[in-house]
Amino acid sequence: MGDKIVDRCKVICGGVSESCIIDNTRHLDCIADMVINKTSGISLLLGKALRESRNEAAQNVHNAMTISNELSNWVKYLQITRNLKHLNALHWNVGISDARKVARYPLPKIYEKYISMKVTLPGRSVPVSIIDFCQRGTQFQSPEPLEPGAATECTLTTTYNIKKEVHFRMMIKYCSLRGDGYLIGAHIDEVDDSSEFNFFNNIYDFIVEIEKKGHRFDG
Repeated sequence: MGDKIVDRCKVICGGVSESCIIDNTRHLDCIADMVINKTSGISLLLGKALRESRNEAAQNVHNAMTISNELSNWVKYLQITRNLKHLNALHWNVGISDARKVARYPLPKIYEKYISMKVTLPGRSVPVSIIDFCQRGTQFQSPEPLEPGAATECTLTTTYNIKKEVHFRMMIKYCSLRGDGYLIGAHIDEVDDSSEFNFFNNIYDFIVEIEKKGHRFDG
């Protein structure tokens, strides 16, 4: 266990024990469900306030929404991976004042074969592999290069005993050679003029559906 987590354990619980909540998946499910419900309510109220605001308070409301959404994403990812130690490391050096305001979450390998993404190029659709994702961005591996600054249509699909698709548009931020393909980072554009589109939630919802159909992440 990392030193920072051990220090936190000592402060909160007096030390690490075999009964630690990290190893109790039922307790994790309970905490996750409670926090997600609360943060969803906060986000709905802040979203309404943001749409009605006409002054400098709008930026503060926007920042509050970012924090609230990230807390929800953090807990949802905890549900998916059940690895608090790994998840904690993703949020070091991330904050409102930093260049990266939100954490990027790696797609758990066990779900890679069930969740796929395709980008639309002239005359064809190209499958790519998601590396990590957040609310409005993703990093992926592509067999073909994509031009930074270009906009492309994409489809997110799940194929584990269900068939669901989500269509959206993304803006390419960077593209670099990596192995036998290209490492690409992209910002998810608004879909149908809606600012409510959340790429993280779409992947999370796919994973929840996969688990309902009988597959459960086990390590």
